[in-house]
Amino acid sequence: MNVCDEVVGAVSRCRKCELRQLFTTGYKDSIKYHSFCFYYSHEDAKKSKFVMVMQNPGLPRQWRESDEYEQMSMANKNSFVGLMQKYLIQWLTDNRRFAEGFFKALSENKLIHYGNLEEYLEKQFLSDFLVTDLVKCRAETEKLKKEHIKTCAELYLSRELQNYGRGKLIFAISSRTWEFLGTEFNAKQVRLRFVGEAHDDDQKVAKAHGKLFRSEALNSYFIPLAHFSQRQFNNYLRDSYFEYLKDGLKEYAAELNSAVPS
Repeated sequence: MNVCDEVVGAVSRCRKCELRQLFTTGYKDSIKYHSFCFYYSHEDAKKSKFVMVMQNPGLPRQWRESDEYEQMSMANKNSFVGLMQKYLIQWLTDNRRFAEGFFKALSENKLIHYGNLEEYLEKQFLSDFLVTDLVKCRAETEKLKKEHIKTCAELYLSRELQNYGRGKLIFAISSRTWEFLGTEFNAKQVRLRFVGEAHDDDQKVAKAHGKLFRSEALNSYFIPLAHFSQRQFNNYLRDSYFEYLKDGLKEYAAELNSAVPS
C-alpha cells in the first residue's frame, strides 16, 4: 500500500483528538462519514511539482444539503478524492483575487504554464500541485487548538511531506501552518535555512511571508504565505502580498537555474 492510501485510511479512522466529535451538526447524515478532506491520489502526488499546505478544510456550509454527499458513504476513495478536488477548484475560483495573483506570479517566473484561471484549474492545476491540510478534520477554525495541530500534523502531514514533498517547492499558507513547519517540524525533520540576504530570527508569518527557505534534509524549498483573507489584503498586505511572493519565487527560480549543469 502506498503512503497516500495509508494516510487517507488512517485519517478516516482517526480519533486521536476530539475534532471528529466536534464536527458541527445540522448536515445530512451522509456527510458525517466524510468529516475530513483529502485532495490527491498517489499518482497525483508523484507527478506534482509544488505542495500547497493549507491550515484546515473548514466547514462545508454551502454543500450541507448537496445530494452529491448522499453516495459518499458508499463511494470508493477515488470518488471521494474526485469530489474533494471539485470543491477545491471551486474554492479557488471563489477566491479569485488570491488564485490569479498566485498563479500569475508563478507563471512570471516560468514555473508553470498559465493562461487564465479557469483553463489552468481545469487542465493543469491538479498535475502541478499536491494540496493538503495541516489539520485534516473539518472544524470551525476558532475551535482549533495547538494540541489538535500538533497531533494531526505530526501523524499525517509530516509523513506526507517526507514522502511526497522531497525536491519540491512547498507553500505554507497561514500563520498556524508556518508556525508548525517553521518550528516543531523544522527542528525535528527539515532544518530550514533562509535563502538570500541576512534577516532577523523572527519566524512569524508576517515577517517571513514570501521569503524562500531551504531544507537540505528534504532537498526542498519552503515559502510561507499569510492567509489571504480580505482583512489581510486590506489592512496589512495589499499589493505587497504578491510582490513579496514574487521575490521569493525569483530566488527559487535562481536556485533551480544554478543547479542546472552548464
